[in-house]
Amino acid sequence: MVKSCRACCDVKSDPTKAPLHIWEAPERAWQRLHLDYAGPFMGHHFLIVVDAKTKWPEVFALSQAPTSASTIKYLREIFPRMGLPEILVSDNATIFHSAEFRRFCHKRGIRQRFIPPGHPATNGQVERYCQTIKRKLKCMATNQKSLTENLQDLLFRYRATPLADGVSPAEKMFGRKIRIQLDLLKPSTTTGSGRSGTVTVKSYEVGERIQSRNYTGSSLWKYGKIAKRLGNLLYLVELDDGYIIKRHFNQIRPCQVERTWGTKESPETKPVDPTPSSPTSQARQSLTPQHRTSPALSTPAAEHRQSLKPESVVRRQSRHSIQSDLPVPDTTGDRLVTLPVDSQGSSEVRRSARDRKPVTRFSFSAFDQKTSQ
Repeated sequence: MVKSCRACCDVKSDPTKAPLHIWEAPERAWQRLHLDYAGPFMGHHFLIVVDAKTKWPEVFALSQAPTSASTIKYLREIFPRMGLPEILVSDNATIFHSAEFRRFCHKRGIRQRFIPPGHPATNGQVERYCQTIKRKLKCMATNQKSLTENLQDLLFRYRATPLADGVSPAEKMFGRKIRIQLDLLKPSTTTGSGRSGTVTVKSYEVGERIQSRNYTGSSLWKYGKIAKRLGNLLYLVELDDGYIIKRHFNQIRPCQVERTWGTKESPETKPVDPTPSSPTSQARQSLTPQHRTSPALSTPAAEHRQSLKPESVVRRQSRHSIQSDLPVPDTTGDRLVTLPVDSQGSSEVRRSARDRKPVTRFSFSAFDQKTSQ
């Protein structure tokens, strides 16, 4: 009677809730993911992705309203690091129901599962993380860090914190504990590379003469000595030219060549002029010191210079001293002429002996007469 009464059914209490459904435990990590959006909170929306096996969280903060394109963008960042999941659980939001998002999952072999509308408890794996992240970010709002930095610190600590079974999400995901600041209180006692066997390699002593590989210039090797040993295979090498470089064992070879501090010229040996001999240089070498210090030789050009009056001779002071023993070839003869040099180092200016014609200057009056004729 009561069940058939409409008025009684309208005011009837809710049915007894069924026991909470527990999702099937995944066989391996990153097999089933739960994702959802939280917010708006503190001016941002948060995309939360949680692995059902290891409880490993991935959270991204969006300053704008989420879309299918933005969701795909962040999933593209996760999948190259962690791999593709088999199942993706989400609510019935348009973001996850769009053709673009379905096509993205279909190309990658990801099956989508949707919870019943209005029943977020079915996706409780990620809903719990939404509450935790909001509460922790609100507590961290008093420090001077940005929202992004606080979110990174929160994820770092959460991934390293042991869960109810005593194992952290990072240890479940990667099979090892991640190093945190608390590990500095108890330094690791393990040393070395952990190799079972060691290889004996010849070592160089400090001060030992060697050849170092050279990568500049035409010489492939440069001589030097060992200045310091940096490790098993690394050395500081002091080259003979003064440079100090770092070299690997494979870039060094031993030698017994002593350092050369420069070669000195012997008294018996004189430097050889590399320039080819010319008639002028041969004539310069044939002149004796007496010829070099003597006044100008008797040539027509020299006689003409001597016949010039003293006031007509123009002297100029040179910036650099002119060597008095430098002979000058004479254009009128076959011999070399030495210009006389005064005590201040200036020489006479050579002038031409030909008669010069007066300069004809332009005149407007003459030009007007020609044009009028």
